[in-house]
Amino acid sequence: MRQAQEKQQSDIEWTAGIRHLREFNETGFVIGVSIPLMSKSRASGSIRTAQANLQVVEIRRTTSVNRLVGEISSVHKELQQAISEVDSLRSEVIPLLNSAMQDTRQAYLAGSYSYLELISAQQEYLDAQFALINSATNTHKFRTEIERLSGVST
Repeated sequence: MRQAQEKQQSDIEWTAGIRHLREFNETGFVIGVSIPLMSKSRASGSIRTAQANLQVVEIRRTTSVNRLVGEISSVHKELQQAISEVDSLRSEVIPLLNSAMQDTRQAYLAGSYSYLELISAQQEYLDAQFALINSATNTHKFRTEIERLSGVST
C-alpha cells in the first residue's frame, strides 16, 4: 500500500552535467528537469489494488480467527463433558457398582446368587472402571487439543 502511495507522489528530478560537442569542438553545460505528468492517476490503480489486497488479507485473518474460536469452543464443550463424566463415574457410579459387586459376592458365597450373577456384577464394575479411564484419557486429549489450537498452555 505504501509503495503504491509513493508512486502517486510527484518526484521532480534534476540533472546537470558537462557535454562535449565534437561537431563544433565546443563544451557546454547541460541542465535537465524531469517532471512526471499525471502521476496521481497512474498510481490510483495500484492504490486500489493494494487496498483490495489488504482487505483480502484482513478477511482471511478474520475467517481464520473465527474458525479457530469455533474449534476451540467445540473442543472445550467436549472437555467439559469428559470432566463431568469423570466426576460422575468417580463419585457416584463406581462406588455404587463396587458396593453392588460386594453385596453380590456375599450373596454368592451364601448361595443366594449364581456364579453368572457374580460375574455380571464384576463385569459391570470393570466396564465402569474402563469408562473412567476412557473419560480421563479424553480429558487430557481435549486439553492438549485446546493448547495446540490456542497456543496457550493451560
